[in-house]
Amino acid sequence: MRTVEEAQKVAHTFQPVAPMGKSVMDGADRPIHRHYFVGGNANADILAEGKSHAQMAEARLKGAARLEITSPLKATAGKPWQLDVLVHNVAAGHNIPSAVTELRRMWVDLQVRDAHGKVLFHNPGLDKEGNPRPGAIAFGAIAGDSAGKATFKPWEMSQFLWKRTIPPKSFTRDTVRFKLPADASGMLTVEARLLYQSAPPQVVATVMGKDAFTPKIVEMATARTTVSVP
Repeated sequence: MRTVEEAQKVAHTFQPVAPMGKSVMDGADRPIHRHYFVGGNANADILAEGKSHAQMAEARLKGAARLEITSPLKATAGKPWQLDVLVHNVAAGHNIPSAVTELRRMWVDLQVRDAHGKVLFHNPGLDKEGNPRPGAIAFGAIAGDSAGKATFKPWEMSQFLWKRTIPPKSFTRDTVRFKLPADASGMLTVEARLLYQSAPPQVVATVMGKDAFTPKIVEMATARTTVSVP
């Protein structure tokens, strides 16, 4: 309900913020309560012509999490190598993703490039249904019916087939292992991007028909590091 700046200040300091303003046009300034109800819907401009709300939602998403990459400073060509990707929930007052968790999609796009920009490794992401592929660093949920079949319809749901979210002020750690090419050399760049989408496009198409649109993919956080291959 607060502005992005106020919400982030509370999240980082654990101190309340008392915004001042007028409750009537000719009134005196006093503590007021804002009622933006923005959340993380970066598609408000498409759904309800809410351009300012969409901008605020995107700003909230971009301030909610922090990415971290930890890896050895050196690697050996042709040998197995591993690194850790940490996703920190730094400013959301609830688990991320949240709300209709079975529709929300949050995942890490991880790439390793050589000095010439050639991609040496790209981790799996989401499939065409918006579900995580094996090996993906992903968050959200897949709901199922009583027969164990995946569904996005609330009246059919009776269980979660998969669920992974990050509590407030907590983090997750995923270890990624792969073999470097035998001809790898020089400085490698490792880049991780935390991405968010309100719902899979296929679900939006099913529900909205001819009025369907592709929900925005918002880059919530980015982390980079370099590794030397002698």
